[in-house]
Amino acid sequence: MEKYKFHRLMDKAELLAAMEDGAVRTFHLAGKKVCIVRTEDVFYAMNDKCPHQGASLGGGRCVNGRLVECPYHKYMFNIETGQERTGTGEAVRIYKVEEREDGVYVGFPFLGFSWR
Repeated sequence: MEKYKFHRLMDKAELLAAMEDGAVRTFHLAGKKVCIVRTEDVFYAMNDKCPHQGASLGGGRCVNGRLVECPYHKYMFNIETGQERTGTGEAVRIYKVEEREDGVYVGFPFLGFSWR
């Protein structure tokens, strides 16, 4: 079972004010560039780097409320699975998002080790 370390992005009200519905934006969080997508009042998070040629997905746009389009070559990635729409086999890493009383948090896989 994969474990996650969650980092606070910001207060939900601030994030709603900073991002309109359908917005795609890059944030720096815990030493990573993270692409945040808002669809309605739900937030999704993924690695900001397009696996095709490394473009920032935060410079792209949200299509049909379910896909992020890379601004360079128009590859489209599902915001829930990270898979590229046309089946190229390309994918971006999806991160967990939790809304808590004190803000919106993004969870990165915990890369600690275990004593086995």
